[in-house]
Amino acid sequence: MACHTKKILAGLTEEEIIDLFSRNTFKTTAVHTGIGDDTAVLNIPNEPNNFLLLTQDSVVSGRHFLYEKDAPQRVGWKSLARNISDIAAMGGVPMGALVALAMPESVSVTWLEQLYEGINKCALQFDCPVVGGDIASSQSEIFISVTVIGKVEAAKLVHRNGAQDGNLICVTGYLGGSSRGKHLDFIPRLEHAHWLIDSCKVSAMIDLSDGLGKDLFHIARASNKGFVLERDTIPISEEAQMVSAGDIEQAFHHALNDGEDFELLFTIDESVDSFHHTAHCFKEKFGIPVTHIGTIVNDVSLTIIRRKSADDVYLTKGGFEHFKSRVHDE
Repeated sequence: MACHTKKILAGLTEEEIIDLFSRNTFKTTAVHTGIGDDTAVLNIPNEPNNFLLLTQDSVVSGRHFLYEKDAPQRVGWKSLARNISDIAAMGGVPMGALVALAMPESVSVTWLEQLYEGINKCALQFDCPVVGGDIASSQSEIFISVTVIGKVEAAKLVHRNGAQDGNLICVTGYLGGSSRGKHLDFIPRLEHAHWLIDSCKVSAMIDLSDGLGKDLFHIARASNKGFVLERDTIPISEEAQMVSAGDIEQAFHHALNDGEDFELLFTIDESVDSFHHTAHCFKEKFGIPVTHIGTIVNDVSLTIIRRKSADDVYLTKGGFEHFKSRVHDE
């Protein structure tokens, strides 16, 4: 009798699971970019200067929020905002959203109404109306799956795979501390992305959903490049410092690995002096910093963190993994 070894999801990374689906996918002439970026990119017939963007994300109770603890308005905001963040990272603008919801019968009507308040608040702020969706029942957890359709000018489309040797690695805002609740309140960097693309030579971009320690590898691997990260330049959030109780190394760990920062990580083909001018103008306009944190290198095997007060260390891919136990605590 044959013995079959059953492989379970707990033994796979997110990338390996995506690979299971992508092995047998096919492209048509409608597809410009498929699996492997922040959004899919579709050609528009008779509009060579524009593309459609498609992205989908799910928010699950017990994983991304706590039903009894987190305000439903904040959960609703997050469920749409994280998709708009993907659109921003591609240089696009949102056009509309589909919301699919599965929930047990025990969910209160008030909770559901407040969830939609949060979704609609985000939709209004970013001009992304909800235009449809689906509702189903579930046994225990609440599943919120949002799809956003967007549009981008061909000249402004930015992928993950454009980083080149010598490009500066930069990030908006501050990193780490999502467990303190900012993962429910973040502002998608839509206007920020457009300003950066218009103001400097952005070669690659991604939104920080899985954390700097993982998403930087996404850019590097897609671009077939390595990187040198400057440890002492990483902008660590107040939330990460609070969680770390003054432990600097622990705060850095949070900034690197917490995930759900939803800031923009990008590379630019600019000199350091030119970047300083860009950073000054960015801070004046938006009130948050943009920081040069490292450099892209040709050697794909070189993925190091440079520290002024200690030896360089190799960075291995960290960040958020979906099939590891984790619930945000506040």
